[in-house]
Amino acid sequence: MTDEKRKSTIGRNGKRFIAGLLGLVLVGVILISFGGGTPDEEKVDLPETAGADLPPPDSDSVGTGTDDDSESSDEQSALYAEKGFLNAKNPPSPLKGAAGDGITDDTVALQNIIDYCVENSKDLYVPAGTYMIKAGKGVDTPFETRDGQGLFIEGSMELYADAGATFKLLPTASPVPTLLTIRNTSDVTVSGGNWIGERDEHLDTAGEGGTLIVISCCDYVHISNVVVKDAWGDGMAVYNSPPYKDSSLSSYIYIDSAYVDRCGRNGLTIGGVKEMYVTNSVFNGMDRTMPKAGVDIEPDGIQPMADNVSFYKCTFSNNGVQGLTYGFGNGARNVSVKSCEFFGNGTVDINIAAVKKTPMKGTVIENNLFSNTLRFSIGMSNTFNAEISGNQMYAATKNAGSGCFYLAEVSDINITENYMEGFLCIIDNTEIGASEGITLHKNVYKLCGSEYLR
Repeated sequence: MTDEKRKSTIGRNGKRFIAGLLGLVLVGVILISFGGGTPDEEKVDLPETAGADLPPPDSDSVGTGTDDDSESSDEQSALYAEKGFLNAKNPPSPLKGAAGDGITDDTVALQNIIDYCVENSKDLYVPAGTYMIKAGKGVDTPFETRDGQGLFIEGSMELYADAGATFKLLPTASPVPTLLTIRNTSDVTVSGGNWIGERDEHLDTAGEGGTLIVISCCDYVHISNVVVKDAWGDGMAVYNSPPYKDSSLSSYIYIDSAYVDRCGRNGLTIGGVKEMYVTNSVFNGMDRTMPKAGVDIEPDGIQPMADNVSFYKCTFSNNGVQGLTYGFGNGARNVSVKSCEFFGNGTVDINIAAVKKTPMKGTVIENNLFSNTLRFSIGMSNTFNAEISGNQMYAATKNAGSGCFYLAEVSDINITENYMEGFLCIIDNTEIGASEGITLHKNVYKLCGSEYLR
């Protein structure tokens, strides 16, 4: 789809949505600028949407969908009904309501309701319950041949799910089991709900693909207050991909207050995207197949370089290999990581490892806490133009060869006012390639066998 056609799909909430974004874009500019400090606010303000004045779904715990949730769910149902939201269990005739009983396959019922909302400029509230969904093939499935597999949002709408609403994939042998795909559209909000895969019930042992929530070729998508767990592959993914083989980037993507846990490959995979903001989110325990990262920014194939991606007040913990990694494929630039926490990741907390044709630039790593990671807090290769300041770095001091920084063939790197503890504080591997323009200023080194080893 062309950029002109995609922009024309910004629906009834588009002007209000874009107006609300202006404030966040200004925040984003601050977050990605080299001189910006840590914002004073506890949370970044997110765009106003039609449901903003309604009680947000509670993401503190996974909802059970049992009778214990019924009172609060009834109250929320009434509030959303007053705002004109359709109810997934009781939609207008001739639509069939979803059962949400943990037994019935609700794929077709929910898809028909979603399509009705898109076609009639309606929004959807999903009450407490467990909705069983047949695994889809994701972005590679044309609209005409969805065959009742997976859920698709292909037009402007808002979907709000109760804290006790669980969307659960039925077991499958598909190598790419997908739960929800948002594609080729603009102005979509998905808030609340527990989006659960079938990792432990998967009917095959091969493959690493599949994603619980996919955003492809979209503009102005806001995901918030979701629990995403137990994917066979990735928890969430954002990119541009088939069947829309144009150069369109996904842009202005917002993920706030997401809890992503125990997915097989990555918690979040980011491909070709411009302007993406991830705030107040947790990426924990990705451990089945490589890269085993909390977040992996890796646009490949036809996907252009990722540009302007910001992480603020996020946690990257207990992932098999990496907390956050980027630089492979077609690369990334202007990545900002501020006020985040990294701990317990298997090898490295932040891994910036570019291929030589796409050196990374514009990295800002500021005011983060790194602790209890096996090898390195930050690893960088083929990277230039980076500001790393105000971080507290506690490497695994008992492990020989561990450290706070691992550098190889980097340039124009400013390392300023960081606190470092590690077996080795900074390792500059000249065997891979010479580094130049490394500025060290007002850093504190403690318990380091060597402050700077070349």
